[in-house]
Amino acid sequence: MLKLYQAKLSPFSARCRAQIYAKGITDIELLDSADGKARNPTKKSPALEVDGRLFGESEVICEYIEDIYPQIPLRPQSPIDRAQVRLLSRTMDLYLHMPVAMLVKFRKQSAE
Repeated sequence: MLKLYQAKLSPFSARCRAQIYAKGITDIELLDSADGKARNPTKKSPALEVDGRLFGESEVICEYIEDIYPQIPLRPQSPIDRAQVRLLSRTMDLYLHMPVAMLVKFRKQSAE
């Protein structure tokens, strides 16, 4: 059984969970990120454990899940369309996530 160590409020963990739910996968155990973070070299979540091996990064995890559970494909068929999906994902990770997170933090602080 695969184990996904994840944080409930993490948008990166949410990406993995959304894929798992959309594909109807029932044999990936969802666990709290604390143990996974302790064992993950980057100390981040999510992290996926496969046969005792642990790796992180939500995009890598989602690609792996797509590869081993191809029954309900979530990737487009054409290479150019798959590249566009990867570009959107990387754009979110690299350019949008941190500014949005800072806005949320700022909004919380100003509400206090």
